[in-house]
Amino acid sequence: MKSTWLLIIAITLLLIVFFSMNYEPDDGIIPELENITVPDTPSNQLCKQLPLSEQLPYGNRYYCLALINNDNRFCEGVREENEYLICMALADKDSSYCKQLSDESRHVCYYQLAVSSENASFCSDIDYSQHEKEQCYFNFMSNLYSWNKSEEIKTEYCDKLDTPDKYTCLALKERNITMCNNNPHCLTFFIQDISFCDEYPEIESCMKDRAKTDKDVSICELLPQPERDICIGAYCTHTELNKTICDAIEDLKEKQERYIELAVNLRNLA
Repeated sequence: MKSTWLLIIAITLLLIVFFSMNYEPDDGIIPELENITVPDTPSNQLCKQLPLSEQLPYGNRYYCLALINNDNRFCEGVREENEYLICMALADKDSSYCKQLSDESRHVCYYQLAVSSENASFCSDIDYSQHEKEQCYFNFMSNLYSWNKSEEIKTEYCDKLDTPDKYTCLALKERNITMCNNNPHCLTFFIQDISFCDEYPEIESCMKDRAKTDKDVSICELLPQPERDICIGAYCTHTELNKTICDAIEDLKEKQERYIELAVNLRNLA
C-alpha cells in the first residue's frame, strides 16, 4: 500500500512539473515571440497595443506583427486554424494557404493577401467563383482610389470586370464622375449631397461613402450601431489613417480589427 501511494505521489509530481513546463499564461503572451525584434514603426506600435481587452484573443497581436513584418514566426501565436492559415498566407505572400480554407474564409484570405502585398494579381488565384474573383479586383481598385492612388489602377484589371463595374473602375482610374453614366453605384464614390442616399438601395453603405468622399467623419454619427462603428472604421483606415479616429469605435472587436487594418495601410503608404 505504501509503495502504491509513493507511486501516485511520484506521478502527481511529474504531472505538475510537466504542466508547469507547458503552461501558457492566461493573457496569451508568448515570450519567444515577444523577444523577436521588430522596427519601431507606427504600424508595429499599433500591433503591440493589442489586445485591447482581456476578452479579445491575444493572438491578434501576433497576427498583426506577422502581417506588418512578413514574418511567419509570429503566426505560431495564432491559435484559431483558419486565422493561422490566413496569417501564413499574408506573412509569406503565398496563396496556397488560402486554398485550404472554406469558401467564406478563402475570399477573405485572397483579398487581404492582395491588399497587404499590394498585388492585385493574387485575385486571379480565385478559381472557385468568378463573382468573388471580380469582387476582389474591384475592391482592390476602389481601395487605390480611396488612397488617392488612382494612377495605379490598371486598365487591364478593369477589363477583367463585368459591366457596370468595369466602367466604375475606369471612372475611378480617371477620377471622372461623367464616366459613371448616372450609375448610382459609381456615383457614390464621388462627392454627393447626403440627400443622394435617400434613393440609394443600401443607405448605410451610402452614408459611409458620404463620410469618406466629404472627408467628414461626423456623418458616421447619423448612423445607428453597429453601422456607426463600421463607418468610423472605414474612415480611419482609408481616409485619414488616424488611430485617434479609430478610438471612437465603441465595439472593441471592431476597433481591434481596424487597428490591424490601419497598421497594414500605414505600412503600405509609408
